[in-house]
Amino acid sequence: MRNPLSVKEIRRPALRSARYVIATLAVAGTFAVAACGDSSSSTSATGGAAGIDEVTLSYSDLTSATSSAGESVQEWIDSLETDSGGNVVVEPYWSSSLLTSNDALSGTGSGISDITYTVVTYQPQALPVANWINEQGSLPMDSYPHNQLQTVGVMNELFNTEDMAAEFDSQGVKFLASTSVAGKYDLLCSKEVTDQTDLNGLRVRAPGPVWAAEAEALGMTVVNVAQGETYEALQRGLIDCQIGAPFMYEDYGLNEVAKHYYPAGFSANMGLVLLMNLDKWESLSPETQALLQESMKDYAAGRTQADIESQMAFFDRREELGITTHDVTEMNAALAEFQESQRDGWLDRAPAGVSDAAATGETLTTAIDSWAETVTEDVAVAESGEVASESIDDFPAWQDRLSDVFAGRTEG
Repeated sequence: MRNPLSVKEIRRPALRSARYVIATLAVAGTFAVAACGDSSSSTSATGGAAGIDEVTLSYSDLTSATSSAGESVQEWIDSLETDSGGNVVVEPYWSSSLLTSNDALSGTGSGISDITYTVVTYQPQALPVANWINEQGSLPMDSYPHNQLQTVGVMNELFNTEDMAAEFDSQGVKFLASTSVAGKYDLLCSKEVTDQTDLNGLRVRAPGPVWAAEAEALGMTVVNVAQGETYEALQRGLIDCQIGAPFMYEDYGLNEVAKHYYPAGFSANMGLVLLMNLDKWESLSPETQALLQESMKDYAAGRTQADIESQMAFFDRREELGITTHDVTEMNAALAEFQESQRDGWLDRAPAGVSDAAATGETLTTAIDSWAETVTEDVAVAESGEVASESIDDFPAWQDRLSDVFAGRTEG
């Protein structure tokens, strides 16, 4: 048995409720879904099956080919080639070998990479609206993996609004999909915390401004370290902790050099995106665009499942690695108080690219609530210290709704 994280028994209701009518109306009202690429600017098919272009697309990813996420992406690449009759070929570049995190957005907009998986927090100046939305990462529920699936659903709606489409367009990119690598972020340290509400003296690597602010609210000192350098930084004592998620601790081997795990409620990352060069997108035939859009459900679902498996691998290996899991009641209380204070002024911090801050806030909270209903239709919420399920196969309502989200874009 996992201790303290165990798998909760699954509950399946006999009937499903009407799960997202309100959210659909909210998104369709003030923020109409961004239209698909204009077919008048697309090239005709070049002899491909059923109008599918013969095209080779470069793909850049910050993860490795051998990680669970990398393997899931390769499955998507292989399926896309098969479904296109061999016409659409994707050439992957792993571990930021084509574009670094800092260059991911500009490099995709300029066409160095045709498709790129990246994080909006790396580009706060270029993507102010996306980063503003990402500030609300404390809103998803606490139960895992409900919160991870909830975040995937919410962001695939919110990042396809008119405001976000305009922001992505301004950078020369097209939004394809959003994923979530975890539920709420937590904390792994090489030192044991003696006072969970006062972490003065501890140096931490935070993945972006949202988590840096939360760390500083606990008294921690934020140190700028690239994710790929975190292992050495922990090993050498340059930092004491990493705010992140179990998939990071497992995939980057951080669990070998940091032995104190705090499953705290830091904000979820609501800014992981798959982007495509806009000119390349608009050069494709409508049939090829539709094929890519329809494949996004498999991309998002497959990557989500892969990251869940990485989470569980970390949980399973804690005893083997000598990792101590600590109670975080006091830390979570302090975090919750700070997060609530941040939410209070969120609308006032809306950047210029937000056409109606109040409407955006209503759309976001409606999506948060409706996706919470969706992810709890098939699996009961887990108690603190438990994992509700290890597989997205146990969440058919979530999968159905995610399919509807991506299918609706092909009709735009």
